[in-house]
Amino acid sequence: FGINNANITILSGVPTFFMTVDPTSVGICSGGSGNVNINIERILGFANPINLSVTSIPAGINYSFSNNPVNQGQNSVLSLTHAGAAEGSYTVSIKAISGSIVRIADVSLEVLGSTTQTTLVYPADQQTGISIFPLLEWAPVAAATGYELVVSRDEDFNTLILETTPETSTFQIVDALEGASEFFWKVRPVNVCSIGSWSEINSFETQACFVYKSLDVPKTISASGTQDVSSYHTVLDRGVITDLDVLNLEGLHTYVSDLRFTLYSPNATNVRIWNTPCGNYDNFDINFDQSAPAGSWPCPPTDGGTYRPSNTLNTFNTRQIKGQWRMRVQDLANQDGGSLQKWEIKTCVTNFCRLTVDNSYQNGAGSIYSALQCASTGDTIRFNSALENEIIDLGDQNLILDKQLVIEGDLSKNIHLYSNSNDALIVNSAPSSGAGLLIKGLHLHRLNNNDSMIENNGKLILQDVILHHSAGNTHEAIFNTSASSLEVRGNCEVLHE
Repeated sequence: FGINNANITILSGVPTFFMTVDPTSVGICSGGSGNVNINIERILGFANPINLSVTSIPAGINYSFSNNPVNQGQNSVLSLTHAGAAEGSYTVSIKAISGSIVRIADVSLEVLGSTTQTTLVYPADQQTGISIFPLLEWAPVAAATGYELVVSRDEDFNTLILETTPETSTFQIVDALEGASEFFWKVRPVNVCSIGSWSEINSFETQACFVYKSLDVPKTISASGTQDVSSYHTVLDRGVITDLDVLNLEGLHTYVSDLRFTLYSPNATNVRIWNTPCGNYDNFDINFDQSAPAGSWPCPPTDGGTYRPSNTLNTFNTRQIKGQWRMRVQDLANQDGGSLQKWEIKTCVTNFCRLTVDNSYQNGAGSIYSALQCASTGDTIRFNSALENEIIDLGDQNLILDKQLVIEGDLSKNIHLYSNSNDALIVNSAPSSGAGLLIKGLHLHRLNNNDSMIENNGKLILQDVILHHSAGNTHEAIFNTSASSLEVRGNCEVLHE
């Protein structure tokens, strides 16, 4: 086909105009107003005036144009003012006319009232056994255009776990909450007119399920020869497994059928969870759950979905979570390579215990109170380095201890333990035989004068412990009963404040 040999007719364009509006939806409050920008685009020198009008305007809405007609070089603004219109949704049509040319643009108008308080639906108040990935739900509020949702580990909401603004009356938590812990939550509706009152505060307790994430990835899988690559993660918590899932198994690799994945527990129990999948496809992003619906994974296996593994994960049930876990990746063929980018395990357990204090909350996983409640004779309670200069406030709780334990702080980390209990902050009944109760490297405070700081009924050793004793407290800082023994080591002081 030769373009030079074709008959081509060039038609001249016709001058015209087009209209666009921004925004296309407006919300106005009782007695308030809103604006819509009307933009005119003139084509091929179109210069005639353009007349604007509004149709289907609801009763009780006044309107005006900043420019009408719209002359060359101008745009216009439509102002909508509430003058008694009922709450509800309306459609306002803006018409632009010049000669025989007519353009129409629709704007959604929402007349909003004040928001009212919502009611929390799920979880129910004080409900236990809640998933660590809960779907939170509350009653919808008619006038709301969105909501404010906050979740905290303390009922005063001093530290927020989650703060978000969902548009609907549900919210799916996708980042795992801490297991075996209490959470507090509240919601309030909002719109452009008002911010509603907060709902009542509800609490719920999560089931004893925990997510442990690999920390030593990525791991390179060489394309040269066959490869055997492992990633390790050490779990310090104790607990007996009742359910185990593999989450977010992600990586890059050409021809994933070369790969075999095996998970090892700390006692060397192992399961080949995924065996040479999919053939000539690249990369992987997948989760494995023994309770997933029957059926194979997709190829390529990159949709982030949840599927049954090649062999059962129930093999890990009744095993202990504490210790070193291993994800082994075998590349069974030459040439293709890549990397293991990520892997996690989610375990649900019985007899859970976390001996490392990693937060300052009054209870729940990682709190000092829960650690001491679940600790066994001979255990050592340690503090995460992130707690340096922190105050751990037990509220009206105190620590009642009857086992041989070590509570090992570091005075240089300046960790302060407070209690407002009517009883002694620490009541020790550790047996007189054996190592007793050893407390190291902490500041201890009482917030009232009702009792001693420590009531010692057993064997107690204090090392580098500062007792902050109220000057108005007539009780001894340490009350030793006749059957007790006390040993003081290092830098110990009683400060009368």
